[in-house]
Amino acid sequence: MSLNKKHFELLLSLEKLNTLNDLSIFLNTSERNIRYQIEELNFELKNEYQILINKQNISWNGIHIPLEIVFNDINKIYYSFSTNERIALFILFSLIFKENINIALFSKKLEVSKPTLKTDIKLLQSILKENKIYLLQNENLEYYFKYTDIDFIFFMVSFLNKYIIFKNGKFKPRKKSFFYSYFFEYLNPNKIFKINSTSLMNIRDNVYTSDEAFNLFIIFICLLKFYKPRLQYRENINFFKYSSEFTIIDKNFPNLNLDDKLWLCDFLIGTSYNIKNPLNIFKNWLNIEIETYKIILEYSNLKNITLTGDKILYHELLNHLKPLLYRSLKNITLGNSILREIKHDYSDSFEICKNIFLNFEKNLNLKISEDEIAFVVLLFERAIQRTLINKKIKNIAIVCNFGISTSSFLKMRLKELFKINCIQTYSLQEYQNINSQFDLIITTIDLEERNDKTPIVKVSPILTKADIENLKNFSFDISMINTEEFIYELEKFCDNLEIEKLKIFLKDNYSPFFYEKPLDNKEKFIEPFLINEVDEISSIEEGIKLCTAPLLEHRYIENSYVDSLIKESISNKNNNIYIGNRTIFPHYLNENNVFSTKFSFLKLKKPIFFKEKYCSLIICFCTNKKNIYHNFLFNLFELLETKEDEFLNLSLSELYNYLKAL
Repeated sequence: MSLNKKHFELLLSLEKLNTLNDLSIFLNTSERNIRYQIEELNFELKNEYQILINKQNISWNGIHIPLEIVFNDINKIYYSFSTNERIALFILFSLIFKENINIALFSKKLEVSKPTLKTDIKLLQSILKENKIYLLQNENLEYYFKYTDIDFIFFMVSFLNKYIIFKNGKFKPRKKSFFYSYFFEYLNPNKIFKINSTSLMNIRDNVYTSDEAFNLFIIFICLLKFYKPRLQYRENINFFKYSSEFTIIDKNFPNLNLDDKLWLCDFLIGTSYNIKNPLNIFKNWLNIEIETYKIILEYSNLKNITLTGDKILYHELLNHLKPLLYRSLKNITLGNSILREIKHDYSDSFEICKNIFLNFEKNLNLKISEDEIAFVVLLFERAIQRTLINKKIKNIAIVCNFGISTSSFLKMRLKELFKINCIQTYSLQEYQNINSQFDLIITTIDLEERNDKTPIVKVSPILTKADIENLKNFSFDISMINTEEFIYELEKFCDNLEIEKLKIFLKDNYSPFFYEKPLDNKEKFIEPFLINEVDEISSIEEGIKLCTAPLLEHRYIENSYVDSLIKESISNKNNNIYIGNRTIFPHYLNENNVFSTKFSFLKLKKPIFFKEKYCSLIICFCTNKKNIYHNFLFNLFELLETKEDEFLNLSLSELYNYLKAL
């Protein structure tokens, strides 16, 4: 009986799914095919590990048990290799062990015809070429490879990561499959790769990285030690050499040469997360931030949901993009793919993200795999769940067994604190007999969780300060005034305010009417003199010079920054210059020639044709600090994507007031 890849995919799927219908959808095949595959598997499985079918339900007690135990004799199974598996073996026997391949001998080894193998090789040549590795033939018609050492190392990291994983101090096959076991046995990584587990753990404890990224890093080290390639590191040497990651690598692998340490450092920083400056290794980090705004905005519009204010999503996406971009630039694929599960569970979100990333790829000039996009889908799905959790609390039930006076007091205090449509009070007995829907249940006694998962909050009968702070974690419309907002507005009309004394006074005398919460950073990104209008311009270069003139006049920037804006804007490689349909957004990195964070606006009465569109507004941006402008920039983007025409029809003073309110 011949088995193949699909049989073992079925066995893996049985770990999560146990009905014919679910398996049919997940594996994209018919229920009849699944029955045939189970019949073929049972022929090779031991009696006690037979797969049982009862109408729609499937049961198998071989889950999580090694294959060599559940099969009669796994070594005697006749296995039919798929195209991708034959290609993987070709790479294993030739590229990894650096041996020339004779196609006649290799076809006998795999028990496939020479024409089939030649077709595989053509496909392999195309794959390798994308990684700058070339498969050629010598005068004896043997196949050999041509490549640079660094391209070889990066390709091998990605390739081996598909098949092996480092756990508990040693390598293991990544999946429970005949082929993965076969591949692992021939590779024998624990014999050819020698590595100090203590050194690895020292690095892991000091770097914020995912398990998947760290597995890539371990393989990278193993390849450096095994092949001893001649690598040269030439870019950003000082940045990496003086990083904390380099110090850790230098301490744990002192015998490596400087170039190897720098490449390891580059790899570790590129594939790991850095919460403070997630994009600091990319020269075009500002473009990436802008594309991140666009991704969230476009997803929100297509999904008909508002996620633009979700700071958690923005920062998660920004943090995730750094390793995603690094892997994409280096052609590193993920070993632990969740693509099939994501397509199965979140097909709508996946298609939306896939389409959104087409523009992202075009604007940043790179290719992102569907495996990478699948992980991004999870970030958006979590954000959607947060919107469900954070829905506005409008209707409340109070469950209180301390009498009418206590429940009335609670009701009165809640109405003072929060804007609530309806508050119903119940005794425990009354509560147990109601089926009404509420946004929140507030109780003075212990209650069991409801079937509809309505949040339940236990409070003191007198509603203490701690209770109030806890309730503020829910999405109430608060009736109280934020002290900081009140003082911020007051400062506009009063000079020499003694702010701290005023805060104490409000707290001591008017505490029922005020609550305390820090304000977002109120940096002045715009000024009236930064919003201007001209009749027409002869070129975009002229427009950028006019737009940046007030920035130069007030010494927010130097002339060299204007030159960079012009050069970057007119470059054929700059595909993300437009926001909205009629607005361009020239921006560039601060190369010690920017001294403030400002936005300068230039309206054009007569639009100018530029990069296949008509431009009516130029917004020049400069910043000397990261992260402080995010909210303003995001709101500006959303405005131009949704209300651009209305915005462009405003007068200059109206524009300023509109922008000031963002």
